[in-house]
Amino acid sequence: MPFGAIDSMLEAVIIDNVLLGSKRSLLPRAFLLWGVLAALPTVGFATKVIIKGGDPPPTQPIQNVNFVQPDCSNGIPGETGWPPQPTCTYYFQDTTASIVDSFTFEATITVSEESDFSCLPTIQSGPDKGFDPNGYFKNCSVSFDSIPDSSNVELVYAYSGVNPPDGDEAPGDYPGNDGEIGQYEGIPPDGVFTIELEGWSGPLKNLSLNTSYVLAPEPSAAIILLTELLLGGCILALLGRKLNWKHRFNL
Repeated sequence: MPFGAIDSMLEAVIIDNVLLGSKRSLLPRAFLLWGVLAALPTVGFATKVIIKGGDPPPTQPIQNVNFVQPDCSNGIPGETGWPPQPTCTYYFQDTTASIVDSFTFEATITVSEESDFSCLPTIQSGPDKGFDPNGYFKNCSVSFDSIPDSSNVELVYAYSGVNPPDGDEAPGDYPGNDGEIGQYEGIPPDGVFTIELEGWSGPLKNLSLNTSYVLAPEPSAAIILLTELLLGGCILALLGRKLNWKHRFNL
């Protein structure tokens, strides 16, 4: 039966018996309501790591990302959904002067703790949908890596996939760099972002998250490397010509 039909039936039972004060016996209707509720599937809630852009409250430097922990000791607790699921939000700013190309969150868990872990997709699919306005990364994934000689596994959340920078990353729309959100070019210098943990409850709150990020190579460093390679090639070519000239004239 569609959920819409179930909702309509529950609403009719409640209105008829509770709100309208029907004179008929409530007991049969109560059993009917209990039976319908028992037949509903159990709703599962995913354990998520979500990265969003925006203008958050006072932020921490990105170097403190390992403050992100399920126990929420350094974050701002909250709730979302129904029934309410615990959330914990951390606010950061990219203070590296470089673009952040990827983020990885890792935790060691037991096989019995493997459940519905997920990350928030940053690109909305479908012909009538565009990019997530909060997105800095194109891809997010969850994987379980085996640990040799152990019954535990490594839980890995990975955010990755960026477009080439278009040159307006620094300072961009400072403060806040809001213009970069949704361009999927990574987190820009001075860019602000939040990391939100959702659904981390029970034993999962005792896990230890290890968070790391990868910076994009600096354009200046790439130019220097290319220049050094070209210079080295020229020197080798000149040495080769000199050796060939000496050999030709038996010097």
